[in-house]
Amino acid sequence: MTEAEWNCCADPEKMLNWLRDSGTVSDRKVRLFGTACCRRIWRLLRDEYGTMAVEAAERYADGQLGPDQLAQASFRAYEVFDTADEDPFELRAYLAAEALGDPSQPCATDAAKCAASYAAQVTRTEREEERAQANLLRDILGNPFRDVTFDPTWRTPIVLSRAKLVYDERRLPAGTLVPALLAALADALQGAGCDKSEILTHLRSPARHVRGCWAVDLILDRN
Repeated sequence: MTEAEWNCCADPEKMLNWLRDSGTVSDRKVRLFGTACCRRIWRLLRDEYGTMAVEAAERYADGQLGPDQLAQASFRAYEVFDTADEDPFELRAYLAAEALGDPSQPCATDAAKCAASYAAQVTRTEREEERAQANLLRDILGNPFRDVTFDPTWRTPIVLSRAKLVYDERRLPAGTLVPALLAALADALQGAGCDKSEILTHLRSPARHVRGCWAVDLILDRN
C-alpha cells in the first residue's frame, strides 16, 4: 500500500491487513478500532451483555481489565447470539461485540466486518459503512507513512489535563470525542509552543474522533 492509497482507501480490512503485515499498529489501537465500529451499531445491542462486551474490550485495551474478565464478557455476548431467535441484524451486532473478546489477539477485523456486512445495513449501505470505518482507522493511526515528532516540553500540565479530559469525557453511547474539548486542547498545545500543523489541524478537524485518536494518543504518550 502506498501513502496515496492509504489516504483514499475505503476498505478497512485491506488497511488492517497491511498494518499488521508492516508491523505498524499496536494491539491496543486495533482493539479500539473494533470497539469504535461496534459503537456505531450500539442501538442494535439492546441487551446489556452486548454493550458490556464492547465496554470490557475498551477497558482491556487500556489495561483496566484482565483477560479472564474480557473473555467472560465476550462469552456472554456470544450466548445471546447463539440462543436468541430475533432480528438477524441485531444478532450479528452481538457477534461483532463478541469478536472483540479474545485476549490473545484483537479481533477487530471480525468485529468491523460483522458491523459493516450485517448490522450496518439497517441504516446505510455496506460500502458507506466501510468508508466510515476506514476514516476511523485514519483517525486512530493517522498517516503511518509519516512520522510526527512531538517535543516533550509541550506536555505542560494544562495540555495533559485537557488531553485526559478529551479521552475521558466522550459522547456516549457513540463514543466520539467532544469537538469543543479537542479544539481547547489544540489551543493549549499551541500555547505551549507546538507548531506542528498536522497535530493542530487534526485536533481541530470536524471529522469523527474516537478513543485512540493518534493526535490525542501522541500527547498522552500512548500507542
